[in-house]
Amino acid sequence: MLSIRIEVDPCNYQLYMAFENWELNVTLFSYTWGTVEKINIENALMLSYSIDMLTTEKVFSVSLNIMLCIDDACTTTPVLDQVWVPIPVCNTNATSFALPGDGTVGGFIRQLGGRIGNSAIDLVLEKLNLSQYLQSTPCDTGMPGTLRSGCPAVDITQLPDSLTCTVTDSCLGIQCCLEMDLKITTRSINAWLILDPCNFTVSVGFEKWERSVTLFHYPMGDVMEEVVNDVLRMSWRVAKITEEKQLEVDLSLVLCIDGACDTLTVLSASHLPIPLCNTPDPFTLPGDGTVAGFMTYLGGNIGQFAIDAALRHLNLASFLTGKACSYHRQDVCARFSSVPSNCSLIGETCTELQCCLDLDLKIADISATAWFKFDPCDFTFTLGLEKWSFQGSVFSYHWGKEMTVPIAPGMNFRSVYAEE
Repeated sequence: MLSIRIEVDPCNYQLYMAFENWELNVTLFSYTWGTVEKINIENALMLSYSIDMLTTEKVFSVSLNIMLCIDDACTTTPVLDQVWVPIPVCNTNATSFALPGDGTVGGFIRQLGGRIGNSAIDLVLEKLNLSQYLQSTPCDTGMPGTLRSGCPAVDITQLPDSLTCTVTDSCLGIQCCLEMDLKITTRSINAWLILDPCNFTVSVGFEKWERSVTLFHYPMGDVMEEVVNDVLRMSWRVAKITEEKQLEVDLSLVLCIDGACDTLTVLSASHLPIPLCNTPDPFTLPGDGTVAGFMTYLGGNIGQFAIDAALRHLNLASFLTGKACSYHRQDVCARFSSVPSNCSLIGETCTELQCCLDLDLKIADISATAWFKFDPCDFTFTLGLEKWSFQGSVFSYHWGKEMTVPIAPGMNFRSVYAEE
């Protein structure tokens, strides 16, 4: 009878084999699960083995054969054929395990001499505290540089060639599959940014990790940074392009290994459409539902999205453009000195009045253009505030009487016209 022994020690990353008086200790760092390795014991005697890690079953599947070659004729004797051995529970903390070499990922790779196995990769991922976030199956990059989108309004002209991206059905989110260089291996990972302007949130994510951020405190256009762990962080930016009715977004990942940081650009100046928030559910401001309560909730940190939320609450968002207004007095109409300083008469007959107003909405002062236009030929007048307008007839108006026209709940347009 011959004595043969094989022992797998994943906690210390060692593999021990013995055949009679012959012994061998090898590191698992250089072994790739499932591959067949052959070891010469003597000129005529060889051992072949394979070890596969079945994660779902929590076992090792071990196969071991003896090969005896005499006069160029070899005989293989199976010893173990896919025998299941329980994977032990390791009490050691991988994050505290010192990497062989000089303790760095680069030094560990040099120590392995180019033979990098699954255990080495798993150890580095644990050391970097990334294993808990990675999906069990990497995403498929497919054909790099491809954008799958059913949204014509989405503009991602700056999409890097190394990415494959998909636009969400809402046209307000982009999920990308990209290659991340972890030094010891390259891994395909998912990263995404999803905007919900109607509910004033943005979600950014990396594999299983996700962060949802309220936009009420967000200073529009600023770069924000979300820390995943000590080696990985995500940065994002959202800006509003009012004239084009679009949102401009940036998204990137910053990975730092051995003190050196690499930036992976996912989105750069990509454009998403600003949606119409015609949701069936009523919108309620956080706090007690009032503008004053909302301001207390914000604690004085008021961003543009918070102002947008207040405008929506006050039913003013549909017609206030948010553009800063200005007035220009025409020389031809300059003789009318009674016009207020924030207003100007325009038009060939100086029958159109435009005024630049500062509307105090408590949460902010909003610049808005109010205007009045008289048509002496049709005996009609039109008054308006930004996109809102109202047309009336001189024949139905009582000169000198105040006229009140509702614009939105809580806002009325009051005017008085008199003949002189």
